[in-house]
Amino acid sequence: LQGDLNIEDGTILENNKANDPTRKSTDFYGGAICSDFNDSHKKVINMTGGIIRDNRSYFGGGICLSSNTTLNMSGGEISNNQAYSGMTYNGTPYVSGGGIAAYRGSTINLSGDALITENSSEEIGGGISLGTIVPMPTGNILNMTGGTISGNKAGASGGGIFIQCGLSTGNSVANISEGKIINNAMTGEGYGNKHFGGGGIYVNGKAEILRGKQGVLNLTNALITNNTATEEGGGYASCPTSNTGINVKNGV
Repeated sequence: LQGDLNIEDGTILENNKANDPTRKSTDFYGGAICSDFNDSHKKVINMTGGIIRDNRSYFGGGICLSSNTTLNMSGGEISNNQAYSGMTYNGTPYVSGGGIAAYRGSTINLSGDALITENSSEEIGGGISLGTIVPMPTGNILNMTGGTISGNKAGASGGGIFIQCGLSTGNSVANISEGKIINNAMTGEGYGNKHFGGGGIYVNGKAEILRGKQGVLNLTNALITNNTATEEGGGYASCPTSNTGINVKNGV
């Protein structure tokens, strides 16, 4: 994808696969959709209806939003997509974002009746991985003013949403003012650190000695309930070895 894309009622993108574990490469992004990695191209995906389901990839089982891409999702469904392993990064499978992986300066705007459900990642971000398993200089943004993130699973961190830290110049930020984050799970079946948990939301951080930027969650009003984790933080968890930011006002 190098330009704009509109996904409307009647559209079905299903049963696509963007990876091959027999190949020694990590360049597999977006089971159904992957935007162009050229930073100079501003890409916009508008999803008001339709279904993206049953797709697979390493980064973004359903959608990979690469450099400078905006997803406006006010309707439709992203369901039953999978991020699964093939290659490793520092011994951990190169897997992020069962439903959506946002990569290098991308933005997700969720509103209305948007539904992200029953997606899975063997490692981080069952529903959404805001950033990927590899910290990058440029962070990503999630603005959630509606919609539902439900029934997603991650093997190591962030069953519903994973918010990645950044390197010295960037981090990822989630601004959640409305919507539902329900019935998501961190299963503990991944290779990554199971102690970090976060069935509903996980916010990652980078040790101060490395001068990293911490992931940030600004939560002002949302329903976060019935999420589970095998160890820590059924609803919410953050990295215990560094500082993360969370501001709560009228949240549930």
